[in-house]
Amino acid sequence: WEQIFSKKEWGKYPSESIIRFIARNFYNAQDRSKINILELGFGTGSNLWFCAKEGFSVSGIEWSKTGAQRFQARMEDENLSDKIKQIEIGDYIDKLDNFEDESFDA
Repeated sequence: WEQIFSKKEWGKYPSESIIRFIARNFYNAQDRSKINILELGFGTGSNLWFCAKEGFSVSGIEWSKTGAQRFQARMEDENLSDKIKQIEIGDYIDKLDNFEDESFDA
């Protein structure tokens, strides 16, 4: 993945199934910023970007440093960095314990 993310643009938009899932389960929340979404292996962050753009708080773990950097740059470019709660780079088996237990809605 590191090679793929460093050589070409990849995964800029989420799939329709992600959009449907988020809409069905969380669009009626009174305060979307209180809904915390975690993605394991977020790549360049298209799913988290979408969720942040819709007002949700996002966190993630990504193995590829390049993928995580692209995500963070996009979030900065679009003034969405304040929606990022926590990002970890590395293996999710090692990094998952860095998150507070029972702190995610999805």
